[in-house]
Amino acid sequence: MTADWIRALETDPTFELLGKPPNRERNWVHADPDRRLDLRYYVDKAGQRLVGVVTFGSHTEGHPGHGHGGAIASVIDDAMGTTAWTAGLVVVTLSMTVNMRKVVPLNVPLRLEGWVDRIDGRKVHVACRLVTPPDTVHADATGLFLQPAGGTSSDQIRRDG
Repeated sequence: MTADWIRALETDPTFELLGKPPNRERNWVHADPDRRLDLRYYVDKAGQRLVGVVTFGSHTEGHPGHGHGGAIASVIDDAMGTTAWTAGLVVVTLSMTVNMRKVVPLNVPLRLEGWVDRIDGRKVHVACRLVTPPDTVHADATGLFLQPAGGTSSDQIRRDG
């Protein structure tokens, strides 16, 4: 049965489901959803906030029955990069700080929330949190991302392929 918060997100007219990246089969975070990760991103139509639904599967296990910290950090990094992307920014990760607050259970849908905190020239500061609704925080993070020189936007990459 789908959790009420997932159903509400899926039917919220202010959010749209993002498609999978074109390199899905080679992308560690997005490949093999049956046994590793099931991850879907929704973006608000204003492009200001990303919300994801992620379930850590059996191939992400660290401590028995719980997600591995590296898998959690990988998902958070992907979510923060995607948050910048949906805001029209092409970025690469410079640094990130992930605070593990509570263990992440396997096979339980969790909510990812990402937002751009601020932009300083080519530097983009992004934040993210991983929660079990309504308010159990499993991890939170901040990241510093860099826009490559030349100012390519995510819209330009989508158009040009």
